[in-house]
Amino acid sequence: MNAENQKASGLQSLPNRRIGVSIKALDMKCLTHPQFAYCLLCLFAVILISISTGRFYELPSLSFQYGHYFLIGLVAAIIANTTGAGGGIVFFPAFILMGVRPEQALATSFAIQCFGMSGGALAWRYRLSTQSAQDFNAREFFHLLFLSSSFCLLTLWMTQYFFPNPPFSVHGLFSIFSIFVGLALFVRIYGVKKRTSKLLQYAHTSMENAHTLNLLPRSVTRDFHGHCQEVETYGSPLVLLTRRWRVALVIMTSIVGGVITAWLSIGVGELLGVLLIALGYSVSFSIALAVTVSALTVLAATPYYLFVNQWIHIDILIFAAPAAAIGGSTAAWLATKLEPQTLKTFVAGWIVLSGTLYAIYYL
Repeated sequence: MNAENQKASGLQSLPNRRIGVSIKALDMKCLTHPQFAYCLLCLFAVILISISTGRFYELPSLSFQYGHYFLIGLVAAIIANTTGAGGGIVFFPAFILMGVRPEQALATSFAIQCFGMSGGALAWRYRLSTQSAQDFNAREFFHLLFLSSSFCLLTLWMTQYFFPNPPFSVHGLFSIFSIFVGLALFVRIYGVKKRTSKLLQYAHTSMENAHTLNLLPRSVTRDFHGHCQEVETYGSPLVLLTRRWRVALVIMTSIVGGVITAWLSIGVGELLGVLLIALGYSVSFSIALAVTVSALTVLAATPYYLFVNQWIHIDILIFAAPAAAIGGSTAAWLATKLEPQTLKTFVAGWIVLSGTLYAIYYL
């Protein structure tokens, strides 16, 4: 009888044992996940900053004055890394509305984005690398990344050191730029969906050149026999451009984006995201590349505000940076759960809304 009871109790505890093993495996997976490790690293960096600036023991009292910046950092990072737009599209107007000086708002926005956009870039790269080669072309991704970031960083540094002050109103530039980019994306999203014979004609004549430079849009492909296959695509004249014009567009967009980013802490991500979608790349591919270029841009721009103009608001940075790291690390997962059409609409809607509200307040 005792043997039967022991056997029955052992069978009943078997599911509990399996649950326990599953929980332990999940815990180990979370602890070794790159995004989790990155968030811990950012938290450690923020603690070091607070200690080195003598604010560590004042954090409880500072939380009453600056604690709300944690929520701002979290929301801004999620929006930035799900849309490809830089976090400055939230940080800059929010800081201005809260009484922060424009130069401090710009510098602090750059510093916080180092945590948020870097986390987003790592998260997007990790998620895309787990996809099949057919869904994600790593060689094409890194080629575009090198091409765009090289020209963007060059113009960013030139603007920071030689033309730090824009010759016009920063507030007006931010509003006009945001509304223009958002409306352009809306036009791209809700364009007439159609099949076009010109696309196939272009594919037959320019396929080899496009493959050579890895700038071939996903809407134009070859099958396993090397023949062009017809696909549905939103009617965009950019998919008919030759290889040379594609390269020129990427370079020009990166140059303009670098200048605008130096003045506003945003710009290159929005422009590149819209351009790549218009060229026919997938939404995930376009946002991932835009986020990665934005991350490299803010990392390259921040030393200027650390060593040349020390305008970074440390108190805001301490509370907003950890939240930005969390938001950036989880945004890629959130974006991949949304439908492409929904995600593109969210991108465009947020950009237009922020630019419009900013224009109403300042212009």
